[in-house]
Amino acid sequence: MNNMRIEFLVKSMGKIKADKAIGEIVIYSDDQDIWRYPANSGGWGLGPLPCGEYKITYIEAKTTEAFMLFGLGWFADLIPQFVTDRTSLGLHPDGGVGTDGVKGYEGTLGCVGIPFGGLSDNITCRNLIRDGLEHGAIPFTCRNMIAISS
Repeated sequence: MNNMRIEFLVKSMGKIKADKAIGEIVIYSDDQDIWRYPANSGGWGLGPLPCGEYKITYIEAKTTEAFMLFGLGWFADLIPQFVTDRTSLGLHPDGGVGTDGVKGYEGTLGCVGIPFGGLSDNITCRNLIRDGLEHGAIPFTCRNMIAISS
């Protein structure tokens, strides 16, 4: 999987306790769109992932409910390529657990969460990222696609 890159395309905004970005994750290989899935960021904590350029340098297994769906949990780090005070950002399954520990919430503390509808989509996404990392860090872009009306 040479020349992989991933984008989070923000298509709308919402709010739970904090602003929430709603859009989709798109994975490209050699500039071909090979996989896409709805995703969200924020709703809790400091709100959504700041738009900009990041790098994914590792992916690790997770057993915390907030990072798991259908029995599979993982976390891919997002290292900002710009100055920000935000830390511990990543890409992971959105386990639907609020800051109060109660299930039933979609959203994150600032990471990009993917609310997979089934185990096979969760496995596919994790494996694509894991395979892409065999060739080095993966560029990740958070891009605001919301049209600005005048």
